[in-house]
Order: sequence, then structure tokens, then C-alpha cells
Amino acid sequence: MTWVNGHATTSVDVTDRGLQYGDGLFETVTCVDGEPRWLAAHLARLRLGCERLRIPFRDYDLLVDEIGHAAGAQSRAIVKIIVTRGNSAARGYAFAGDETPTRIVSRHEWPSEPADARTRGIAVVTARRTMPADPTLAGIKHLNRLDNVLAAREATERGVDEILRFDEGGRLICGSMTNVFLVRGESLLTPALDRAGVCGVMRDRVLRLAEEGGRIAQVKDVDGPDLRAAEGVFLTNVRVGIWPVQRIDDRELQVPALVRQLQEQLDRHA
Repeated sequence: MTWVNGHATTSVDVTDRGLQYGDGLFETVTCVDGEPRWLAAHLARLRLGCERLRIPFRDYDLLVDEIGHAAGAQSRAIVKIIVTRGNSAARGYAFAGDETPTRIVSRHEWPSEPADARTRGIAVVTARRTMPADPTLAGIKHLNRLDNVLAAREATERGVDEILRFDEGGRLICGSMTNVFLVRGESLLTPALDRAGVCGVMRDRVLRLAEEGGRIAQVKDVDGPDLRAAEGVFLTNVRVGIWPVQRIDDRELQVPALVRQLQEQLDRHA
């Protein structure tokens, strides 16, 4: 099911700037037993994105109602939110500033995940392409996802479930659809995302769980040697929760006890 500005339809105007230029933002909300999870965090990131891109979106109350309607009585569902700058009669990249934003809410089935992903872990590779850095776009979920499309394609071609991305300065940033955590003893390390990447809702949740458990969790620049020195690695997003990594390229990894503890904490809180 899809709703565009509150109307049940699968069509948008061809002049919409989200279609023409990727001029917009999105959020992917997981819903369990009809309840959207971590909705406040998703809306906070959406607000930040609208401020950064100067999209004058204000219909947050309508959006919340539509998300609740989309979640409905589903036992598990994915609700995707898209907010674009709206239609533009004039061609060209520049926007006039008087556009009316478009909001799109759609419900999707919960996708399957790789067998034993939560327990045994998944295999990943390091990407051959680097990520472009742009502090203005860092952290938010803008619609310009071609870089992620190509990264996901590389992962598929190389026969793995996810791929680790570095920026042009050699800093580890994220996966194609996940955030990355390194484990050292009882401490966690996750890359700073002030130059590239998305500040994931689940990433923030794991950082809070670590703090609540009295563990050290650092957010800082991470490079290749840091990755190679890690005792364990895991990936996060709101759909998969925590995925342990059991192999990076040709290097086998164990799943530390700390990862299992965080999974259990997350299950209790979720």
C-alpha cells in the first residue's frame, strides 16, 4: 500500500524534484504488532535533513497518523517515508523556495535475512570504490543513493551479504545499508560520521545500550589498521538489529561475548 499526500496511489507527478533530482529524504521504519519502533528518532533525523536541505516540510502530525495507519494490525511490516521538495514547473537544479513538499508513505513486507545471520554472522568484503565526503549531506538519509546502489551491487557480485565502505581519506565509514562497530575487549568503537555516511537509528540505540551497561563506546575516526586490530565486528540497522561479522575478505572472525550480550539487551528493549 502506498499513500501520496494522504491519497492511496502509486503515482507521483513527473515534475517532482525527488524523481527529477533525488531532492528529498527518506526513513525506513520497522513496525511490530502495529507499532512503529523508534519513531521519534526517525522523525528527528527527518527534521534535521529537512533543515539541512531547506525543505519546508511541516506536516509531521499528518505523517505520524499515516505511519500508524500504514502499520495497521500487521505483525511485522516496513513503512517507508519519503519527503521530497515537491513539484517544480521550471527545469534546472536550482529551487525557487516556494515548492510544496510531497510526502509518500508506503508499507512493505518484512524482507528475509541470510540464514544464521544473527547467530553465526555474515561475510563481508571491503569495497573497491571509496565514498565521497560531504559534511552537509553526512548523517541524513537523502534520496541520492546511487553510490549505495553501486556498493550493494559490488557486494552481490562478490557473493557476500554486505560491504564495508571507506572514504577518500582512508577512513572506515559504514556498510552499504548498515553502520559498523568494532569490538576491543569490553569496549566498542564506531566511525565518526561527520564527513559521510548515515547516523543510523540503531547505531544510536546500540551506543545507548553500551552506556547503560557501563561499557566504553567511542565515536571517532576509524581506519584500516583499526579494523584489522578489532577482536570482533558487527553491523547494525533498524531491520536487522545486530549482525555479527564472521569474515572480512579472507580474515575469519569470532563473535565476542559482548556482541551476544548487546543482542540480548536489544531484544529486551525492542
